[in-house]
Amino acid sequence: MKDAQPGLKAWRDEIDADFEVVHKIQENPNDAGAQHASLKVHWSSINLPSTAWMTAQSTGALAYMPYEEAERYSSIYQAQAALLAMQNKPAEDVVGILGLVARYNVHSGPSSMITVEQAGALMERFGQMRVHLLNGDLLLRESIEESQAFLENRKPKTDFNESLN
Repeated sequence: MKDAQPGLKAWRDEIDADFEVVHKIQENPNDAGAQHASLKVHWSSINLPSTAWMTAQSTGALAYMPYEEAERYSSIYQAQAALLAMQNKPAEDVVGILGLVARYNVHSGPSSMITVEQAGALMERFGQMRVHLLNGDLLLRESIEESQAFLENRKPKTDFNESLN
């Protein structure tokens, strides 16, 4: 999971840059540089296998573990499940953004221009994606902390926050 952090940070930076491009268009629709800038919209995901945990649950193996240990494993896999479920949100955002790009025929030719209204709709989608990626980052950090705390035999931190600015 730690290996996913740099990629998520780079993805957030790309979305922030796309957001800024569209914001410039909204502020000044005649800004040729912004109008012809490339948007780097994409989606990626991580895979966190849980076969061993699901097998332990379905076979009753957890009944042979001390309750505290089973509870700690459960916390790790719950954090991972929340992270995996969150991955659907940015995918939906990308679909929405690409749908708007197609609908508005963005960059269909050298003279095509994005209107203020179109830029507003794109900004809304990029804004949603920024929030979803921020939430994904927080869930990733929580999941890493749960696993690390388990390995270090300590209670995990529970206070995770970040600003949208």
